[in-house]
Amino acid sequence: MSLALFNGAFAEGTIPLPANDRGLLLGDGIFETLMVADGTALWREEHLARMMMAAGVLGFPFDPRAIE
Repeated sequence: MSLALFNGAFAEGTIPLPANDRGLLLGDGIFETLMVADGTALWREEHLARMMMAAGVLGFPFDPRAIE
């Protein structure tokens, strides 16, 4: 199963992307990996702060509440 966040919603399977999409062509994106211990994401606030900063640099909209 393939799952992607596309246009603010999770989508399974294939998603439509235009051939000139900057993320597709240049690999623009924000990537974070969180460690989870006993069902709790460790250093969650620090991860969200880094993601928000990276989104600002790349000009991506970012709502940390959507991640929650």
